[in-house]
Amino acid sequence: MLLSATASSAATEPVAAKIARAVSAGPASIAAKATVLDMDASGKATVLRKGSNGWTCIAGHKGVVGDDPMCADAAAMQWAADWMGHKPKPTDVAPDVRPRITVSLG
Repeated sequence: MLLSATASSAATEPVAAKIARAVSAGPASIAAKATVLDMDASGKATVLRKGSNGWTCIAGHKGVVGDDPMCADAAAMQWAADWMGHKPKPTDVAPDVRPRITVSLG
């Protein structure tokens, strides 16, 4: 019941509010040029704003515990995709690069 209430309120939330929440998760120097995504209840991503710096910020869902906004670089996004896809080990696209993630808790 809570999920459907959250999903319906997320559908009516203005895109500008979702973008503002997403970019609040990272430093302004990163968030200003980051791609911004919104994820639906099934994990499908919608691009709210195209970025240019290799970082992605995700809006999360207001009022949902554990679904906070976050920003991640390309290596972290690849790691997350591999984890969600149940790969036996992460794709090693850049062996000496460690994923970087920022999260806004609050």
